[in-house]
Amino acid sequence: MPQTEATRPEIESRPPIPQEDWPKVKPEFVLHSLIALHPGAVMEEDGYVTIVDRKKDMILTGGENVYSTEVENVLYMHPAILECAVIGVPDQKWGEAVKGIVVLKPNHKATEQEIVQFCKDRMAHYKAPKSIDFIEALPRTGSGKIHKKGLRDKYWEGYEKKVH
Repeated sequence: MPQTEATRPEIESRPPIPQEDWPKVKPEFVLHSLIALHPGAVMEEDGYVTIVDRKKDMILTGGENVYSTEVENVLYMHPAILECAVIGVPDQKWGEAVKGIVVLKPNHKATEQEIVQFCKDRMAHYKAPKSIDFIEALPRTGSGKIHKKGLRDKYWEGYEKKVH
């Protein structure tokens, strides 16, 4: 059954069924009893689960779920962008606003308005970044991953919760 952003349930994992019991387990039991999907995952028509994004990286703007990876994929299509990260930042009207943080390729230029419009031309307008910050390098964790929490902290300073 196709799922929309509004109807995606939570992913839940349970202890595995012993291998000797697998021949006795019906696929319907596995599908309906063992896993449920979280808002960052989609159950495809063929039964495969596709992880769309981490729940903690989901942005809730005006009641709509925006997955940072979806926006990042569009940003990476821009010819001037070397690296990017997308986070939710506080917004009085929408709760959170989509913010893109980008590193430009050497000898390339782009404006905030140009990049925002580039995204709006390729995705739903509510998913496109409302603002873009340009930085020299994205912060990394010890394992080399982009440190999104570090990026978010700056914008959520002074707020009790890091989500509206």
